[in-house]
Amino acid sequence: MQIKKIGEFGLLNRLQQRTKISDPSIVQGIGDDCAVINFGNGRFLLATCDVLLEGVHFNLRYTDSNHLGKKALAVNLSDIAAMGGAPRFYLASLGLPPHLRLSWVDNLYKGMETTAKENGVSLIGGNISSSRTIFIDLTVLGEITPQEIVYRHGASTGDAIFVTGTLGDSALGLMALRSRKKIKNTSALRRLTEKHLSPSPRIREGRFIAANRIATAMIDISDGLIADLKHILKNSNRGAEIWVDAIPFSSEVIRYSPLYRMNPTDLALAGGEDYELLFTVPRKKLKQLQRLSQEFSLSVTMIGKITGEKGKIHLIKNDGNPYLLRREGFRHF
Repeated sequence: MQIKKIGEFGLLNRLQQRTKISDPSIVQGIGDDCAVINFGNGRFLLATCDVLLEGVHFNLRYTDSNHLGKKALAVNLSDIAAMGGAPRFYLASLGLPPHLRLSWVDNLYKGMETTAKENGVSLIGGNISSSRTIFIDLTVLGEITPQEIVYRHGASTGDAIFVTGTLGDSALGLMALRSRKKIKNTSALRRLTEKHLSPSPRIREGRFIAANRIATAMIDISDGLIADLKHILKNSNRGAEIWVDAIPFSSEVIRYSPLYRMNPTDLALAGGEDYELLFTVPRKKLKQLQRLSQEFSLSVTMIGKITGEKGKIHLIKNDGNPYLLRREGFRHF
């Protein structure tokens, strides 16, 4: 059987079933944004890794190495944010073609250093190998207390569904980079393309949510709102109702998505790579979240609720009619 027959998540489930955890210090293995290890000192170690492959995750035609370095670290930091953790260290393993210029590599590391400095993390090691194409494989280590950590499981019927920031910006930015149709407003074009080339991991928001114990479940949006919501629903044995007209959009997405024959809702639901946080909140915590988000200037929006219909997602418009989505999000196979 070929991998494409079962897909990315089918393969991950297959590997998870083959992995037997016997070490009692492993709190969470395969199946969440980070592995979680208890070292018995009142802190949990968070560990995550992600790879960016040339031709799959980035194209050198419109991606410079400085932006690529920023993004490579940011997407890993986003996994730490999704658990509510504080990132500490990272390791970088690279596959580089021999003909690549040293200046390109220097700028790649400068990009990683910029994101590292912004988020208080340090490079502590890695590996370099020759390769026909470029690949960037990063591992990030973070920490959190057992009382604060937020997993993908834990959502309950009646919980409200929230997202940080706005959705669809990265997907539209990628379309703008790929297309010959150019957005004439240069500042708008720059904001959209920066969202794709250099996303900002929501470390501050994740720490805030975890420290105040607001969320019952949380994940970052990398493959698209619907695809990533399904992880929470599967791990929590629940369903969801999404109010599509409540989804937050930037003014750029609203104005320029028609240029590429897209609508903002499809970009938000299936576009991916927004690296915003998607989290669930019990009713008793809603007033606390509203008060604290205003006090600390956090951008969060309620877009739906958790239901008891296991695995079912209902997309509802303001008029009560269902919203039909053509595809759910990015898939590797």
